[in-house]
Amino acid sequence: MKTLLAKLTLSITLIGLLASSLVGREFTSASGTKIQGEVIKFEGEYITFKRSDGQLFRFKLDVLSTDDQTYVRQNFEKAIAKVPELPRPLPPGDLKKHASQIDRIVEATLAAKKQSPNEMTSDETFLRRAYLLLIGRIPSMEESINFLTLGRKTTKRGELIDKLLMSDGHVSSEFHYWADILRSKSTLDGVPSGGVPYVDWIKKSIKSNLAYDKFVNQLISSSGPIWEKGNGAVGYYFRDRGMPLDNMSNTVRVFLGTSLACAQCHNHPFDKWTQMHFYQMAAFTNGVGNLRNEATMSATKGLRNLIDNRTPSDTEMIRAARNIGDIIGHALDDGGDGQISLPKDYQYDDAKPSASIKAQTLFGPKIELDYKLEEINSRQAYANWLTSEENPLFTRIIANRMWKKVMGIGLIEPVDTMTDASKPSDPILMIYLENLMQGLSYDLREFQRVLYNTKTFQRQASKFEFDSGSKDPYLFPGPTLRRMSGEQIWDSLIVLTFSEIDERMPEKDPGQFDLYDKYKTMTPEQLFKEAKTLSEARRKSRDQKMMMAGGGPVGMKASNKNCPLTGKPVNPAQVVKTDGKVTGFCCGGCKGKFLAKQKAKKLADDGKSAKGRFAGQEITNENCPITGKKVNRSQVLENKGKLIAFCSGNCKRKFLSYQIEEKNQNRPKAMEAEMAAKPKVSRWEVRASELQSPAPGGHLIRQFGGSDREQIQNANADASVTQVLTLLNGYVETKLLKNPRTTLIQNIVSETQESKKIDAAFISILNRFPSPTEKLSAKKAISDFGEEEALPDLVWALMNAHEFIFVQ
Repeated sequence: MKTLLAKLTLSITLIGLLASSLVGREFTSASGTKIQGEVIKFEGEYITFKRSDGQLFRFKLDVLSTDDQTYVRQNFEKAIAKVPELPRPLPPGDLKKHASQIDRIVEATLAAKKQSPNEMTSDETFLRRAYLLLIGRIPSMEESINFLTLGRKTTKRGELIDKLLMSDGHVSSEFHYWADILRSKSTLDGVPSGGVPYVDWIKKSIKSNLAYDKFVNQLISSSGPIWEKGNGAVGYYFRDRGMPLDNMSNTVRVFLGTSLACAQCHNHPFDKWTQMHFYQMAAFTNGVGNLRNEATMSATKGLRNLIDNRTPSDTEMIRAARNIGDIIGHALDDGGDGQISLPKDYQYDDAKPSASIKAQTLFGPKIELDYKLEEINSRQAYANWLTSEENPLFTRIIANRMWKKVMGIGLIEPVDTMTDASKPSDPILMIYLENLMQGLSYDLREFQRVLYNTKTFQRQASKFEFDSGSKDPYLFPGPTLRRMSGEQIWDSLIVLTFSEIDERMPEKDPGQFDLYDKYKTMTPEQLFKEAKTLSEARRKSRDQKMMMAGGGPVGMKASNKNCPLTGKPVNPAQVVKTDGKVTGFCCGGCKGKFLAKQKAKKLADDGKSAKGRFAGQEITNENCPITGKKVNRSQVLENKGKLIAFCSGNCKRKFLSYQIEEKNQNRPKAMEAEMAAKPKVSRWEVRASELQSPAPGGHLIRQFGGSDREQIQNANADASVTQVLTLLNGYVETKLLKNPRTTLIQNIVSETQESKKIDAAFISILNRFPSPTEKLSAKKAISDFGEEEALPDLVWALMNAHEFIFVQ
């Protein structure tokens, strides 16, 4: 058995395995102790043993008598062999072997129930399914055509799986999965951006393919300042600051599939867990509610005192000091000593209220902490126990989660509320997946690679709705039909709007990590000077914005006493500075009317500025960049923050096509300077993983069931009328159909033949070519109504089809 810590001792107390009710076989230990129960699994040196009262334990085989060791070997060793440690990535032969073994188990179970597997799916359906499940978006038109028309039929599916698993898109998709489970949020109540280090750590862990057992271990044992580089895992506790008992309950549910929430207040009414069990587990992490950074506490307190004494009414200074405190004031320093006090109203006979108790695990090997050693860290001991192979549930839970993620339904449902009555729909498959997970050393990327390469995954989806409470379990003739998640819908719309979206990133300011290094050693006086600098910069920025909006800096006095529009007394807060003169108004309405008149004056044609949509704004060129002729001031485009005019609409359209087709090598030299600058990416026009986490309320992602990250896996796929209106009248209408520069529209209009335009619409939106009947109908519509009306209608119809919104 592995050592959990240098200062930690693991022991199995066989006397504790005795139960009053006797069911199953009677086993005898090497010391003669009788144990009633059954062997659940035998692998290597260890057996998983279910005691007669339902408790699970894992211990070495040599704990049993010689006769019972022989019994176990004869009856269990050949049933399911333990998978040895496997090379990663798996060689093609090993990959095929393990994927085929899963298929054989599934098909054997189906045959035993007189069921048949579904037919294999088409390349078109596989392509779309693989992109949506592996990287969270539909493929682009170019990606679709390349897969459907190129590559060897026998190998291209596996090659696509490998390509997608190694892409940045996979990191984006996996982040949503784990962010929903871990409830990670970039903004925490009372601490703006307080969750950013946690979000960043999750993404980096996925990108580096951190093994799952190490991922969980680092979360549970994390410590140190929140904003110190590399310390993002502390966000696991910072997310639940002030709620350590809830955090422990979530930990057991997420990583062990066991619900203890009821036992926090009383013995569980429907399970064996008691309130004593709950507090014995909570003792491991007791102390995580205190997230104050002891190392910087005196400095931040000194800063607050200086502000109270010198600038007590300066709101900008107070805000700046709070921002500094948010960066250096939070840390987790308490590793835990494995002790906790019961609540004052504890009402059971096994202990007195407020009694101090020691940490003890729910099942598996008993952890005995040596409390005489100061170095003992109960959270590290807890993390090692939780993620060890000796823990009978850790591997099962993650193997079941990954199976559900790929296939749509878990072998055990629900995945995070298991009881003694919970049984896998296919026990042999469940054990094989557990062994495979351990053999791959908890490499989730490689584990999923095996599952995605199975025939089971690549079969047609089962379209009937499955009831997890049914007496007849789902036996996986194929994966299940699923609706896209809110994030998948958003990212797929971004694919239709922009090119190369996996590389499309907003500008990020890593400043707070650097600011922590800067602030952590400062004295209160130095922090006060820093706060003063920050507050002055904020005032200057605010005043500049007001000036740009036609207003004036705070504190600026009006030159008039009465409003020029109503004659009423001036409101000091309603002032405008124009042409060096400060004018005051009685209210915001009057100020708005005044500004509107000023804007109208600026829009008057001066013979040089743009006309139409950009009326009154400065044009940067006098001659057309395409022909060199004098510009028409009505034919204007905005490019990289500048207005460029053209001699005709035809030249403007040519320029626009060059913007989109950046790989075109035949651009006129006059355009090169205009095209050199890379356009700035809007922070709202990127993949869902790069938005605020979670997406803000009202966003399309949230309207399509995106999680608010308040509860574990809180996303949903419920349908509503507002979703259709949001998609069609919102994004499709305003962002796709009315914008000629989107990738979708350019895919269509760049084709010269009517038939190719129809193909482009289908392959862009549904990732397949139209059937003969569909193409005939589309051609008829174009013939009857013309391209300008029929093609937008075709796009509208395809976007509204169930085929677009579902993962088939």
